Amino acid sequence: MLRFTEGFDWTTTIGNFVTQLKWTASSGLATGNIAGTLRFGSGSGNYLSCTNSNHYIEKAFGSNEASGVIGFAFRNDTAGQTCNMLVLFDDTTVQIFLRLNTDNTVSICRATTSTVLGTTTETLTTGTWKYVELKWAINNSIGGSDVILYFDGVAVLTLSAAADTQNTANAYATKFRLLGPSPNTATNNTTFIDDVYWLDLTGSVNNAPLGDARIQTLYPNDNGNTSNFTGSDGNSVNNYQQVDETALNTADYNDGAAVNDKDTYAFTDTLSTTTVIHGLSINHISLRTDADARSVCPVVRHSGTDYDGSNQSLGATSVNYQQIYETNPGTSSGWTKSDVDAAEFGLKVTV
Repeated sequence: MLRFTEGFDWTTTIGNFVTQLKWTASSGLATGNIAGTLRFGSGSGNYLSCTNSNHYIEKAFGSNEASGVIGFAFRNDTAGQTCNMLVLFDDTTVQIFLRLNTDNTVSICRATTSTVLGTTTETLTTGTWKYVELKWAINNSIGGSDVILYFDGVAVLTLSAAADTQNTANAYATKFRLLGPSPNTATNNTTFIDDVYWLDLTGSVNNAPLGDARIQTLYPNDNGNTSNFTGSDGNSVNNYQQVDETALNTADYNDGAAVNDKDTYAFTDTLSTTTVIHGLSINHISLRTDADARSVCPVVRHSGTDYDGSNQSLGATSVNYQQIYETNPGTSSGWTKSDVDAAEFGLKVTV
């Protein structure tokens, strides 16, 4: 089951990733989109930029996770240096982590660099993006296919059965960190992160590594079927213009005052090269503006029918809420490019 996606395109202010509660913690990183460093060239959006060993971004799972898959695009532009790439924690204690070595191989370690569980023979290329996926399990004795490292969808390291990936008394992780100083001080590299996903191993779809993946960020670009909200411009005309910014701007907004008020919007199309779509996530930054309890749900409009998502209770501060749709609610099948391009997405006040 796909649990989380992040393309880093929705804000250019690094602090928003944490203050809007999509990520749990970060330190020192910046967003960038410098030509020549972009993963897919011109127009491919933002990435995270790291220039210091203390820089990182962190996500709490919100539950105790015994296994899963985390994928992310990675690029290191400093040759011959070490770097922590991905760290899995039980609270504040490291379970296992990925480590870039000075020869550009990657090791899976438990707790510290003194306990190396395996090292790739394949190497990463300095100055080149690579999609890295770690299928992981936390246990004192793992199965023979429980922990596998992939580069661009190809398995490059499989830990042996009975390997010990559990460093604490608990056979689970509670959060993951990309980059950063823990568990062992790394050298100061110029590194980049993009296109992150996390999935668990449950469900009938998205229960195994996805392969080389790209997160496309789509934005409202026209009115949809329903415009009940009142925009920050004082009317309900062209409401999409209040929420179409390609970088977060909370000064523009739409306000749904009554239960069943709803706004839906047309969105930009997926890229022409889009083939397989693993899932779609509706992200909205919302808050309640009075003391009364308020809830909203995301809405998917497909082929003339509105499908309500799960209720999300709002707080008094703005939060980035994400609901993931692995299948099209209108067909109960996987998303196609034409489905996504023709659909509308929006919000409905439910309480």
